[in-house]
Amino acid sequence: MKERIVLAKKWIMGRSQRDQFYIFLAGLGFIYFMFVIFFYHPLLHENTDLSSKISDLNSQKSSIQQQMDTVSHAIEDPIFIQMIDEQKRLTENLQIVESKLLRLKPRIIQAKNIPSIIDNILTVANPSIDFVKLEELPVEAWLKGDVDKATLAEIVNQDLYQHSFRIEFISDYFNTINYFKSIEKLPWPIYWDSMEYTVQKYPLADVIIKFHVLSIQKS
Repeated sequence: MKERIVLAKKWIMGRSQRDQFYIFLAGLGFIYFMFVIFFYHPLLHENTDLSSKISDLNSQKSSIQQQMDTVSHAIEDPIFIQMIDEQKRLTENLQIVESKLLRLKPRIIQAKNIPSIIDNILTVANPSIDFVKLEELPVEAWLKGDVDKATLAEIVNQDLYQHSFRIEFISDYFNTINYFKSIEKLPWPIYWDSMEYTVQKYPLADVIIKFHVLSIQKS
């Protein structure tokens, strides 16, 4: 390589000054050509791409700024603020209702256990409870219509039947309260429906209670 350079140098030096000048110009032209091909054009292409990307980013920035200005004006609108507050209130109310429904999720029993439940209710009574009548009421569907079933579909996914009873007895106020407490302590899911307390001859009263249990069996 070094020898070729030396030979080329001798060859150039052996030329006339005019030829050497033309060789110099040709060398400068070759260097410029190489610069344009390998450096200038790639830089020009990259600069064009960057300019295009900057233009796109500026357009996106302008669009985003317009959207932000629109949102900013919207959230300051009293109607929008009222809508947000109403949505928040409805969401909170829905959460409360769902929580209550979950707490009300019914516990069911097998229909064959109903006689044991009645026997327990009668035997927990103290001697001051004077039973008059025990009546079994007609069995009914717990969910009365399609609307109820649709509303509670996530909580109750099968048909339930309500087995209701009516008990009448005579007792005074405090013994009646104690009797109710004894019933509440029984290991059965009993649901109270109503109570009638009519004083006949103080302190005794005629007491009528209605309650029900739930089962997937109708009978």
